[in-house]
Amino acid sequence: MNVIANTAYPVQRRNGRRRWLLIAVASLLVLASLLTVLPMVFSHSSSQTQSNVQNTSTSQPLLTATQGTTATIVPSHIPTRSPHNQPAPASTTIPATIPTSAPTLTPTPTPSPTRTPTTETLTIYFINGMNGVPTIHSYKGKVTIHVTGEGEEYTNKWFDAFYQYTDANGNAITPVHTSSYPGWTLWINGGVADNYVNPIPAYTGNHDYTVTINAPGGALTFAIGDTYLKDNSGYLRVTVTQD
Repeated sequence: MNVIANTAYPVQRRNGRRRWLLIAVASLLVLASLLTVLPMVFSHSSSQTQSNVQNTSTSQPLLTATQGTTATIVPSHIPTRSPHNQPAPASTTIPATIPTSAPTLTPTPTPSPTRTPTTETLTIYFINGMNGVPTIHSYKGKVTIHVTGEGEEYTNKWFDAFYQYTDANGNAITPVHTSSYPGWTLWINGGVADNYVNPIPAYTGNHDYTVTINAPGGALTFAIGDTYLKDNSGYLRVTVTQD
């Protein structure tokens, strides 16, 4: 009986060691598995938690409680637009042909204002002789003189602006123009008309003449070249127009 007991004890002892060895190996395998799996689990869990926090920060503002019953909304994150979401600039089409010269512009003529010419009419009496009648306006440059009428000097000698056409008896004669002093015809600015009117117009039976003179500037004075005035009669009508 003692031999059997002694033999069984070493066998049981070896079996106990083998069992603990297996348990230790299994524990090491389990620990190694846990060390491999747990970092992956924690990493995945941390990523999800961070994603949830970011989504929450961009979608809803945080509420910061103040004293009392009101709350101030404090945005924890202001989203910025990604440059990839900016609208693309409109494309610019460059013409294939660029003109080498500017287009010709036709200027629009500016209408000139209508100018009313300066004009006036004077009556020159033969009885006043060289006591001239001045114009009201001043004239310079080209001026048109329209003169009509006739007058008597020394009884029956009849004159118009430029010609004597009867003698002292009232008889018709070939019209005569006298250009020397006093002339007994139209005077301009204190002298015979010849100083301004050149050539003298041809005689007309209706005693109507239109001439052009070059006025020096200022008023024009018209008179009759006669020094003896007692027997004079008639008059000339002079219209002056600045051209």
